[in-house]
Amino acid sequence: MEIVGSLLTHDYGLSLYGYVGCCEFLEPQKPVVVPLTEQQKATVKDDLAGVLKNKECEDVVEALIAQAEKNTGFKAFSHNLMDTFGKVTSFGSDGRRQEYDAAAGSNAGSPGGIALTVNYPLSNDDPLIRNLNGRKMIHEMFHGNRDGDLTALGSGERSYTHLDMQQAAWDVAHARGLTNYMSAGVAVFSGKRPTVDDGSSLMFGELIYKYCKTWEQP
Repeated sequence: MEIVGSLLTHDYGLSLYGYVGCCEFLEPQKPVVVPLTEQQKATVKDDLAGVLKNKECEDVVEALIAQAEKNTGFKAFSHNLMDTFGKVTSFGSDGRRQEYDAAAGSNAGSPGGIALTVNYPLSNDDPLIRNLNGRKMIHEMFHGNRDGDLTALGSGERSYTHLDMQQAAWDVAHARGLTNYMSAGVAVFSGKRPTVDDGSSLMFGELIYKYCKTWEQP
C-alpha cells in the first residue's frame, strides 16, 4: 500500500515526501514558490505591525528578545521586529494556503537577507485573522532576529532556535509570575525549564497569545 505524507518543518517551508509501505524513501518534491505582489507584501507587513501596536505585546516581545540575548550570548539584530522585517528580501507563497503556516529562511541571493514564505490567507480583513497572522510573523521574525550572517537560518545555526525561544519564554513567564498560568487546562510554564527542542516552541506561542490578542490597522 502506498502512503503519501507531508513533512512540515515549522520554519523552513513545506516539503512533500512520498513513502511506500513504511520505509522506502522517495525523492522530495519541492513546491513551486510564487512571489507575492506588492499589495500582498504590504498585507504581511501590516499583519506584524498591527499586532505590535498593542503595548503589552510590544513589551513582551522586547522582553523575550532581551532574554534570548542573555541566554544565548548572541546579540539581537534589533529589539523591534519591524526592523527585522526590513531584512526580508524575498517574499513568496508555495500556494498551499490550507497548511496555514509561514517559513523564514536565508535568502541565498541576498547575503544577510531573509526569505519569507507565507502560506496563509492574505485577503481577510477580519481583525481576529489579522491577529493570528501577526502572531505567526512574530514567531518567524524572532528566528531571523539574531544579528549577523543569516546564511544558515532555519538549520538552527545563526538564528534563534525553537529551544532558544522556549527557554526565553519560560524565563520571561517566571519573571512575570506566570508559573501557574493555565491554558486549555494545562499549566504551561510549570515544571522544569525546557532543555529539548519541541519543534515549534509552544511555550513561546502561549506567551505571545496571552499578551498579543489584538490587531489594529497600522
